[in-house]
Amino acid sequence: EEHGQPIPERQGVVRWLVRLNGETHWFDTQADAIRTFPQIPPKSFTFISATIYDNPILMQRDPGYLASLYALPRVEQARLLHGNWNVFPSKGDYFKRGDFEIINGVESISVFTQIVLAWDFAATEPSESNPDPDWTVGILMAKCRDGYFYVLDMVRQRLNPTDLKRLFVNTVISHAQLYPQMTCRIPQDPAAAGKITAQYYIDMLNDIGFYNTKAVNVTGSKASRAIPASQQTGLKKVRVMAGGWNGAFFSELESFIGESQKGIHDDIVDSFSDGINELITDAQYLEII
Repeated sequence: EEHGQPIPERQGVVRWLVRLNGETHWFDTQADAIRTFPQIPPKSFTFISATIYDNPILMQRDPGYLASLYALPRVEQARLLHGNWNVFPSKGDYFKRGDFEIINGVESISVFTQIVLAWDFAATEPSESNPDPDWTVGILMAKCRDGYFYVLDMVRQRLNPTDLKRLFVNTVISHAQLYPQMTCRIPQDPAAAGKITAQYYIDMLNDIGFYNTKAVNVTGSKASRAIPASQQTGLKKVRVMAGGWNGAFFSELESFIGESQKGIHDDIVDSFSDGINELITDAQYLEII
C-alpha cells in the first residue's frame, strides 16, 4: 500500500517470502526465494483489495452496516470502510468540543428515562515521586425522551483511599436524593481482586440504603469502549450542563486519540464512555464487529 491506500497494479500479483530471524525477505518468484534460501520453504502471498461494496449480499442483508461504518471515528472509518491501515490517530478524532451543545438547565427531570452515575476510580494523591497520578472521576448522565444524552455533572479529584471512599459515598447520596431512579455504575477488572473491590463498593452503598449499583467488567480497548460515545457526539446528540468542570471535561475528551498517550489522562474519557454505554440502547449502539 502507498500511504495506506491499495495500489491497483499490485492486486493479484503473487510474491514469495521467507521469514528468518524475525526479518521478512521478499521475492518476485519462487525460484528466486529457493535460490537465496535453499533450506527454507518459501510462502506465497498476494493482495486482493475489497471493501463492503464488493459484498452485495452483506449490503442486502444488513443495509445498516454501511451507516455504522460511516458513523465510526475517522481512524476506524478509514481502516474498516476504506481499507487504509496506515492512517494514524490525532487529537479530535473521537471528540470535538463543537459537537456538544452547552445548556443552562432542563425544564424537568421527568424528561429523563434513565440516569447513571458512572465512575472511573484512582486512589493516589499527588506526591514528589508521582506528581501527576490518575484522577477519580464520576460523571452524572441521563437519557432523554427525545433521544438526546445529557451530561449533568462531574466530580474529579485525586485522593487517597479514605478520602476517595468519602467522595464516592457523598456524591452518590447527593445525586440519589435528586434522582431516585439513578443507577451507579462502577468498573470491575476481570481478575479476582477486581471482583472483590467492586463488591466492596457495592456493600458500601448498600450500608447507606442505596441498592442500585452495577459493576461492569472492563473489557476491550479504551478506543472500542469510546466508539459509542464518539458516535453519539458526532451525531450532536449530547448536551452538557454548563459548569466549572466543563473545561477539564472538554480538554481531556478532545485530547483522546484512542491509543496509549503518555502524560495525557483518559479518566474522564473512560467515565463518559461507560456512562453512554450504560444509557445507550441496542438500536443506538452502532457496533462494528
